[in-house]
Amino acid sequence: VPAAAIVQRDGRRVVFVVDGGRAQLRAVNPATHDYGDLRLLPAAVKAGDSVVVSPPANLRDGAGVQSQKP
Repeated sequence: VPAAAIVQRDGRRVVFVVDGGRAQLRAVNPATHDYGDLRLLPAAVKAGDSVVVSPPANLRDGAGVQSQKP
């Protein structure tokens, strides 16, 4: 995932995955190496999952979100 998708919440590193129009918080443990601006998140995010890039500080688990496709 893009590095900007990984944020701190309550002292943990997390990402928000969009599922059914809702933000789903997932705790992550990024791999020790990266790929430019991308971070490998073993087991936390699967291929095809939509993640929130640069989530706002007030985004919380279960909040409604809208997908923006390029």
